[in-house]
Amino acid sequence: MSFYGSRNIGEFELMMDTIESEPELVADIFSKMKFIPTHAEMLWGKGVFVYQGFSKLFNKVDVGKPIPFYKINIEMSEQGLVGVSADLENKS
Repeated sequence: MSFYGSRNIGEFELMMDTIESEPELVADIFSKMKFIPTHAEMLWGKGVFVYQGFSKLFNKVDVGKPIPFYKINIEMSEQGLVGVSADLENKS
């Protein structure tokens, strides 16, 4: 089955400051997530980028259903990025 066929899709935000100041960290986060973006949008007023895409960290979603929002958690050590997880959130 293709990754797209898995339907593990979600939405999350990253702070613009993080993307600007630590682009290598953001690339590592996406790599650990095995994230395939389908849409990205900058929300200047909130200071965030909103991403939608596929990741094995996300739950499966039936076609036509709303894409769920996740909080991305990163675990760091002195050596760098250790792990990434995603928690389903109610976006208000």
